[in-house]
Amino acid sequence: MKKILALVLALCMIFALAACGQSAAPAATEAPAADAATEAPAADAATEAPAAGGEYTLGMGVSLNMDSSKSGNAQVDATVAAVVLDAEGKIVSCRIDCAQSKMDISEGTVDTAAEFKTKMELGDDYGMVAYGNAIAEWDAQAKAFEEYVVGKTGEEVAAIETVENDHGYSVAADEALYASCTIQITDFKDAVVKACGDVNTMSFTSDGTFTLGLAAKTSAAVFADLGPATDTEALPAAQIYTALAERFAALGAKNFLFETLSSDAGVAEAAKKIKETVPDAFVLVSFAVLPDGYTREGRHCAELVRSMTACGAVDAVGLNCVSAPGAMRALVQQLGETELPLAVMPNAGYPVVTRTRVQYQGRPEYFARELARLAAEGVRILGGCCGTTPAHIAALRAALDALPETLPAAPAAAVSTAAKPEVEKDDAFLRKLNAGKKVIAIELDSPKDADLTGYLDGARRLQAAGADLLTIADCPIARARMDSSLVACRVHRELGLNVLPHMTCRDRNLNATKALLLGLYAEGVREVLAITGDPIPTAERDEVKNVYQFNSRKLAQYIVSLAGEGREMPSPMTVFGALNLNARNFDVELRRAVEKLENGMAGFLTQPVLSAQAVENLRKARQTLGERAKILAGIMPVVSQRNAIFMENEINGIHVEEDIIQRFAGLDREQGEALGLEVSMQMAREALPYADGFYLMTPFNRVALMERLIGRLKQEVLGAY
Repeated sequence: MKKILALVLALCMIFALAACGQSAAPAATEAPAADAATEAPAADAATEAPAAGGEYTLGMGVSLNMDSSKSGNAQVDATVAAVVLDAEGKIVSCRIDCAQSKMDISEGTVDTAAEFKTKMELGDDYGMVAYGNAIAEWDAQAKAFEEYVVGKTGEEVAAIETVENDHGYSVAADEALYASCTIQITDFKDAVVKACGDVNTMSFTSDGTFTLGLAAKTSAAVFADLGPATDTEALPAAQIYTALAERFAALGAKNFLFETLSSDAGVAEAAKKIKETVPDAFVLVSFAVLPDGYTREGRHCAELVRSMTACGAVDAVGLNCVSAPGAMRALVQQLGETELPLAVMPNAGYPVVTRTRVQYQGRPEYFARELARLAAEGVRILGGCCGTTPAHIAALRAALDALPETLPAAPAAAVSTAAKPEVEKDDAFLRKLNAGKKVIAIELDSPKDADLTGYLDGARRLQAAGADLLTIADCPIARARMDSSLVACRVHRELGLNVLPHMTCRDRNLNATKALLLGLYAEGVREVLAITGDPIPTAERDEVKNVYQFNSRKLAQYIVSLAGEGREMPSPMTVFGALNLNARNFDVELRRAVEKLENGMAGFLTQPVLSAQAVENLRKARQTLGERAKILAGIMPVVSQRNAIFMENEINGIHVEEDIIQRFAGLDREQGEALGLEVSMQMAREALPYADGFYLMTPFNRVALMERLIGRLKQEVLGAY
């Protein structure tokens, strides 16, 4: 157990990765050779060894605290608790440790060779007494808490009262505990409570030693577990996975499980590195997929399976977590025959949350029956994820043993021959762009109230003036307006005008996003602008929360993935993105634009062109992105000096040249609009050589002004097109 705890600590300490809990070792009809140790050492990690004989459970929990600074330093405190519970759920033994790691990531790299010691390993060297006049070192105070929780249930540990000391830390209210443990105990409590809720059955021998799970009783292989890693420019997922795999390999691991993943980012690179380091390694990659076939990042399971197959360094691929057995079986049937052996590890039903515990009510008999059907259909590796217990795995083992020795390959998914209704698959706006015609898109913000009458009238006027497309912002500046997608559907239905609703990542999770996209498609809307979205102002965040399950690149990828054979949409939607010509580091903005194109975007609408630098950046964008990217140059008339100053100082992504600001000094409304038109025409002429058209933004809903602008653009600038 000491080694197990040390390994858990090492992983949390270095990268703070939290994989899906309660994953049981797969029961398999075919499994790699078991050359890892199958028997855990004696339970000397517990503060008090349980009595010999009987049924006990082992639980492990991790409490993470993460912090960073503008200087580029990152700190992770991983408090790990291991508990042994008796049949009544009372703690009979507890061990706590903490890994505190500090890393300098300012240069975009991490020293993966650095050596870490836990606080227990440091002992007196941790230096609490010398530094802060503590009553005892951290290890002694942690041991005091370990002794205090023996005899308590997880609920009773959660109920331990705390008070705030003079330094703002939550310390024990119980004087008996506080006498020997004066440090903050919230992480202790959290880790122990989690440990009590995440348990695996142990069997004790007559000498009081114990073994863990099925791996101790059979020849099952032991896998090094690699949970989902974040993927950022500063710290790519491939780097994290590779560093962890190298640590595991150094400890003798030969089987590697990438599990509960939402993306394949970095996996192929890490798998290839594993094969170089451990040539006989067995690598299994498993994705967490919702019942509709998509991960929480919007990746379809079939696409991910193909990606891992093409990698060449993965031995098996599969699905785990999120879905229950029945839903998982339906997903496998969608996949059909796969080149790699398929692994399936569903949850034991769906969770029920009760106070500090998450419970799964799926019965072992049902679990075993559904997975045995999968085995009969060709799935070769089977097991369980959240909520599965030794009873579920034992039932599965019995069901698998009852199957014939020779099993068929997974059948190909049946292809429906039924005639499907004809739908308009062509995108009229995109067709015009692809034909080389210069287009005009115009943005008209949706109303702040429930009255759409004036808005529809304005849309009609802009359509009559010659607008090819109406774009509708999605609660710009994080202020609520009438829903952009609903307004788009109404405009398209009543006017027949092409519409481009903006869709932010800020306000919708995966389900809400998909539901909205399906509704848009059904209403004939074929374009959408995918943007991250302005964050809700700080003062409101306690009550109104941002979502941000996607970023704009992942959202685009998800939208595109919904179309195709057997998918939800008969034809793809055209996805546009935003291109900030006024970005401080435009090279980074361009790099992200390239990624957006790779993720399925067709083109970009830019921020307003109101400076010579914006024109230069537009030229650079065209040169870098080439003709495959359709670029609509943003044109927004400035109507007053006050308006110009406000845009320069309070609207993200807009830069107004100082010369333009000064030209509006002292002008009345009529004069301001006239000058705004002239500036817009000048910017349009300078932008046209690098743009496929214009994206006009209506200031203060001044439709009449935009009618004049559209007329002049068509006559004076776009006449030849």
